[in-house]
Order: sequence, then C-alpha cells, then structure tokens
Amino acid sequence: MYPALLVLATIGLSSAGLSGTSVGVITASQGHATPDPALLAGTPRHIRNDEWGVATPLLVAQSHHGFSPISDDSIGNHTVTVLPDIPNTDWSTLFKPWDLPVLVLDLEHGFAARWWVMSLVLLLGAYILLLALTDRVDIAVVFSLALWLSPFFQWWYLSSSLDTVGMAMMSVGAFAYSLRASSTPRRVAWLTLAAYSAIGFTLLFYPPFQIPTALVVGVVGVCYVVGRWHELGLTARRLAIDLLGLAVVIGGTLGIFYLHSRSTIVAIDGTVYPGHRRVSGGGTSLLQLLSAPFGLTLAQRGTALPFTLNQSEISSFVLLGPFALLQIQRVRLRAFAPRWRLLLVGTAGVFVTITAWYLISLPPILASVLFLNRVEAKRAILGVGLGSILLMALFCAAEFEHEDVPRPTPERDVPLGPPARQRRILTGAVICGAVAFGM
Repeated sequence: MYPALLVLATIGLSSAGLSGTSVGVITASQGHATPDPALLAGTPRHIRNDEWGVATPLLVAQSHHGFSPISDDSIGNHTVTVLPDIPNTDWSTLFKPWDLPVLVLDLEHGFAARWWVMSLVLLLGAYILLLALTDRVDIAVVFSLALWLSPFFQWWYLSSSLDTVGMAMMSVGAFAYSLRASSTPRRVAWLTLAAYSAIGFTLLFYPPFQIPTALVVGVVGVCYVVGRWHELGLTARRLAIDLLGLAVVIGGTLGIFYLHSRSTIVAIDGTVYPGHRRVSGGGTSLLQLLSAPFGLTLAQRGTALPFTLNQSEISSFVLLGPFALLQIQRVRLRAFAPRWRLLLVGTAGVFVTITAWYLISLPPILASVLFLNRVEAKRAILGVGLGSILLMALFCAAEFEHEDVPRPTPERDVPLGPPARQRRILTGAVICGAVAFGM
C-alpha cells in the first residue's frame, strides 16, 4: 500500500509539472519586485544553492544540447557520463531511473518527474531495507519518511545525496529479501534488483557520500545475514552462489562502463580532488550536528558563512542515535532476541565510528582501511545521520518485539506488568528529554 501511494504521488505531481525547486531565487536576485510567476507555494530557499545554482542549470543546459553524453563546454570535448546530476543519453543512464523522465518528456514535466523520482528512490530503498530488517510496516514507513524529511536531503537536494543512500539501501534490502525468497523466480528477481541498485549506486561516482553510506548499509547487511543465518536456513553454498552471481553481473557491467569511459575516469582520478587527496577527520561543528531542526548555524551567521562552507553544507539530520544508545544501555542487549543483538551492536558500532571521524578523527591506519581518509569530515555527516536513524529504527523494532513476547513469571522472576512497563517508558522519556534539551 505504502509503495503504491508513493508511486501514485510521484505520477500525480509529475503530471502536474510541480516540483520543489528553489530556482525562483534567481528571479529574486535579479531585483524583481514580484515573486517568480511559476511559484505556486512556499519560498525559494537560498540555502539550497547546490540545487538551484548547480544541478538545475546543468539540466536545463543539457536540454538545449539534446542531453548529449559529450560536452564541448570550456575545456573541449569530454564525456559527462561520469558526472552526477547531468542527464544524458548514454546507455549507463538506464541505471539512473531519476534521469530517464527528462529524456522522454518535455522539460517542464521531465524536470518535475526527475525531482520526485529522486525522492521515490530514497523512500522505496529505505522502506525495503527497513521492512527486511524489522518485519514491521509501521517502522519502515515512519523511518523511511524520517530519513527523507531530514534537512540534509531537503537542503542538499541532488541525486548524489538522495539516491546514493536510496540505491545502497535498496540493494542491501533486495539482497536480504532474496535470502527469504520462497521460489527461484522470486529469488532471481530480488537478486536482479540488488544488482541493478548496486550498479546505480556505483555510477553516481561521488565517494565522499558513497563511502560512509556503504559502510553503514554494508555493516547492517552483514549483521542481518549472520544474525538470521539459522532462522533463514542459509547455507554457505547458497550464499556463495548468490554473491558470485552478483559479482559477475555487477563487475561485468561496471567493467564495460570503465572501458567505455576510461579516459574520463582516469582524468578525474588524476585530480587532487576527488583523486589523490587524503584527509584527516574532525574539525567540524558540534553545533551544526545537533541543531539541524532549528538551523542555529544559519540563524547565527545568516548568509555570511565561512568560506569553507557552501550553503547546503550546513544541513544536518535529526540526531536520534544518542537516544537509541541511551535506551539500549538501559534495557540491556540480553533482553532482546539474539537476532537483534548483532544488528544493534553492528549499527551502533558503525554509527559511533563515523561520528568519531566527523568530530575528532580516527587513527590513520583505521581511516585508511575504512577509506574514510577519502571523505572530508563535513561530508561524513551523511553516514552519521543514516546510522543514527537506522539505529533508532532497529531499537524501536526490537523493543516492540521484546514487549510483545509473553514472559514466564515464576516466583523468582519479577513480573513485568503494566505499571513496571509504564515506569520504564516514563524513565526513558525523561532521560531522552533531558538529553534533547541539553543538545
């Protein structure tokens, strides 16, 4: 029902030619007294300048050149297939579903469809993974929406942000469902979706977002497989066959793309950034990390931000991870079923690790092994936010299941009746409320 509603909303908004772009900022900056005549509701936000000042003009420019995969702009002929947010007619665009509408529709409706398909990929990817992990529709719906509504995505509205996460989550979620498939056709269908999403994730080519995302969803995926190994009746042979099949399909497709775009990839890899540069972590703003819903950094500085930050880079997430860690410590891991323990520990571990890189750095050898030394600390906030939301979702699902399981009450056991449960919930609420107030 939820995926169908998302698809219907996407079709409806696209058909109406509506989008959430802030390109009207350009009209305002040109000194017009009246607002952009195309503005239906809301206010164009200067804060989203990576959208209205970069991605949207690139798309419009491409429309004037037939969405050619070759550009002669500025530096002579070069391919744009390796660059995100530049739709083109290259075959690799088949793995970027958000770019397909602009190739077949007029610019107004194609732009609107692209806008909403970018969100659709994130919402569906998050829903599939969360549903696979928790088996709860309510958790999957609430936390997929919470992820999509994060200031980070709404301010930094690009395929390289939304769909890096959406495609990664969809790939791991589809693989998890392939392990549960009751028939060979379903298993192959889920594996096909997993391979397709993994290829699309890779072709976004933005390592500062891809690396923290891959760390989070990769750890979650491994913990899911190991934690449910016996429950799913898995065997090493079946897992090896599935992984080998994925490796052949994904590796073969990416290998063909590499040969097709080798000169551009080599040129980009030869640059300082994102090619050779290696960075250390830390040096970021705790205020920025904790104040996303209130925009305290923006309120303090307005548009006079440090030169090291563009507008979109002051966005953040609603940080739920610390509350989940507090509650896990209170309830204790042993209170949960074994299948939850590894998931909670793994997700908490990767969340803490990326948060440490974001705030204070990590030992160079560890940063190198995790490839975090290729990720500017301020961009690692994507991994912090994603890990934070996943951790809270998993804790809620584990706690609900924990409360629903009947417990024996022999004389030596203290029964956990309604009063005890209410006290525990109230105590947890007071602790989390105090922490939130302090933050």
